[in-house]
Amino acid sequence: MSDEDSDKSDTGPIMMKVSTKSESTPSKVENQPLPKSTEHKSSPGPGTSPQPDAEVQRSDAEGQRSNTEGQTPDVEGQRSYVGGQRSSIQQGGSPSLTKTVHQSLSPQRDIPSLSQELDRNPSPPPTECPKSEDQLHADIIGDTVFSKRWVFTLLMKLIKEVDKGDESDKEESGKEVNSKTQQGSSSHVEDIDEEIENELCKLWDTSMNKDVAVFLHEWQTVDILLRVIETTNAPRATEICVGILANMACHEELVLDLSKNPRLVQVVLALLECTDPPTLVETTRLVYSCVSHTESADYWLSVLKTDASILNTICFVLQSSTNVDLINNMSDLVDKLLDIDDDLLSMWSSSTLLLSVCEAIQQVRIDRPATLEYLLHVLQLLSTTEKGAKAIVEHSSKVCPLVADFLHSECSEEIVIIIGREIELAAAISVLDIVCKTMGLQFLEKDPQIVSDTLDILDSLKGHLRRRRHSSLTEDEELQMLSKARMLQKVIMSFMSSILQAEDNNRIVCKQLKKCSEQKLQVLKAALEKTDIQKDIIHSLEWEL
Repeated sequence: MSDEDSDKSDTGPIMMKVSTKSESTPSKVENQPLPKSTEHKSSPGPGTSPQPDAEVQRSDAEGQRSNTEGQTPDVEGQRSYVGGQRSSIQQGGSPSLTKTVHQSLSPQRDIPSLSQELDRNPSPPPTECPKSEDQLHADIIGDTVFSKRWVFTLLMKLIKEVDKGDESDKEESGKEVNSKTQQGSSSHVEDIDEEIENELCKLWDTSMNKDVAVFLHEWQTVDILLRVIETTNAPRATEICVGILANMACHEELVLDLSKNPRLVQVVLALLECTDPPTLVETTRLVYSCVSHTESADYWLSVLKTDASILNTICFVLQSSTNVDLINNMSDLVDKLLDIDDDLLSMWSSSTLLLSVCEAIQQVRIDRPATLEYLLHVLQLLSTTEKGAKAIVEHSSKVCPLVADFLHSECSEEIVIIIGREIELAAAISVLDIVCKTMGLQFLEKDPQIVSDTLDILDSLKGHLRRRRHSSLTEDEELQMLSKARMLQKVIMSFMSSILQAEDNNRIVCKQLKKCSEQKLQVLKAALEKTDIQKDIIHSLEWEL
């Protein structure tokens, strides 16, 4: 008999044994979810001795293996295949026999894997059912990927955290504390939970998105944030809440509604008196965003005009702060307030504000040119009022050196940069013009280089006073640049006219003009001829030169 015939003849008994066994215990082999747990075993009937199902399966499998022993090597290869070893099939079994045995023994070929599954429990079912697409879309804020549920959960956590801190403060206030060595509960400083702080920072960043900001406004988040600001003693929580409000105020759709909230206006302006620099940075940013909007500015200006303590607070920050970001934001805010309301400018024009601005200039004049622009423009605005001009002249010994140092630094290079610096250059020269018209040329005796610097600026400006044919700027940008250049030229000519019309001009001015090049003198002469200055003054100047 051939090996192939032997294989075919021997498969029959094996198939009968396996099929008989599988029919007797099919549920114990295939439908056993927790084979190792005794809770899922079937209880034995009356009068019968119970046997573990797993032991029955293993004994049945051993019986099959013992019945196949002593047969041909091909049967040994079949038994080895039942055990999962393919090498024996490769030794003696044929492909057809392998397929037949594989199909016939399918109920029993999982027996080895069953014994392996006894070493672990099945994975638990998922805790949440998968959401439908409509449910997922309903949780999304607008066209973003941010979750409404996450925002609500975070706000609830914040309220609980603040309430917890408030309760601890009340407990501390009931204890006896030495007032000389310890602070009371009103000045107690605490930190919020780090995890909540990180989540709040994410909300702070996402609030710059328009859809998120509108969503926060619609769900009364402003009231929640104001409550936190009023009750918490954690500076970081206050900073984040004010920062979120500042981001919301950047959107035109919301800034008017926020400004109409009298509670918000009062709470935010009261924060100007706090001593935490990061909170003040966000507070000034919020106020600036609101007063920059024409329709919402009046709600803030009405309070600023009636509360005199706000000016003292602003002056204190400008005088004493070393935080350059805070000085920048506060200077920008003061510049905006004085520029949009003449009544407020008249009320705030005083020596107190003037000296505070001078202190701030000394703090930022080297590292923050943008801040210096705001401060110099504040000086120029103060010079347009009677009280402000009087204060500048009174403190000219402090004001003029600061302005002169600025001009010297701008004209220290061979080519004076004009583009982007027109406003601050015009503001500095305008302040000197006010001093010159009031006090004469006394300040030029101490620093005569001011005349030379002014001519350098005028000479560099001539190339910007006409439109260029080939320019990368748009038409609106070019017209705006041309307008600023002409404004600066007008201020310079006013200053030079004031110098030339002063009684002691010949001795001081001519000494400086003689140091200038012929080209600069020609530029000055051409510019003076377009002004209202008397012709005999020009001829006198030419004679002296």
